Amino acid sequence: MVKAGGGVIINMSSESGLEGSEGQSIYAATKNAVNSFTRSWAKELGKYNIRVVGMAPGIMEATGLRTLAYEEALAYTRGITVDDLRKGYSSTKTTPLGRSGKLSEVADAVVFLASDRASYIHGVTYNVAGGKTRG
Repeated sequence: MVKAGGGVIINMSSESGLEGSEGQSIYAATKNAVNSFTRSWAKELGKYNIRVVGMAPGIMEATGLRTLAYEEALAYTRGITVDDLRKGYSSTKTTPLGRSGKLSEVADAVVFLASDRASYIHGVTYNVAGGKTRG
């Protein structure tokens, strides 16, 4: 990107990196590290016309990554059952928009941030969580 005269780096983080997550402290810490990379790289790379932004999605629609093994491990760390964990996924009480996010909504935000229309957005992590997070 330096040789090309610029570019955009989009780091994928998580709402957990902004808010923390019960039973996922290491995951949340690593995602907050990604947010710190975003801010630091912005300071280091801006002089080369390389923009750096982060994306921190919240609870999204179910995908193939949400396996039974994942759910069992997360439920265990939270001291609840898999059924209780799944009820939490379907509950939207903590999300002001009242629903889970769609992966296409995250993709739309990424496309915007990578475009020239976002040419002055740099060094921040965008939260895409339906208003659930303060970050």
